[in-house]
Amino acid sequence: SPQQLMQTSTSAPASYCHNVPPYRAQWKLLGSKSLPWDLRARGTFQYVPGPAIAANYSFRSNEAIGLNRAFTGATTRTVQLIEPGTMYEAGFNQLDLRLTKKVSLGGSKNLDLMADLYNVFNDNGVVRLNTTYGSNWLRPTQILEGRLFKFGVQYDF
Repeated sequence: SPQQLMQTSTSAPASYCHNVPPYRAQWKLLGSKSLPWDLRARGTFQYVPGPAIAANYSFRSNEAIGLNRAFTGATTRTVQLIEPGTMYEAGFNQLDLRLTKKVSLGGSKNLDLMADLYNVFNDNGVVRLNTTYGSNWLRPTQILEGRLFKFGVQYDF
């Protein structure tokens, strides 16, 4: 509990000083394919591991006085309730696609017409979350942006 940690230390336990988080792979697969009618299809698939889960609790000086542990030189002290590198949010997958049509305008002039579709699966994976222990603990503060469709033009001369 937070009070037990406060009774033994006013900072992170010594075991938290040497933090070696586990290996967490991020996978990416890229590819492109030429199609008939001067079309080109491209895609990116990636797996992104979720963020680390932490629980940081800030003790106020009046809480510490109640535990007979008055602060020196500060009004609050923050302690970690979970050992760093031991808990993680679930990862997520993302697929992005692009279709390009090349149009020759004579000579060295070309026009590329592009259509992009980002986050095809419309995944809402957690990118960041609140690590302050309390009523909003583990509430996402940023999620993967929703599905997006975009048109583009590139003119080469």
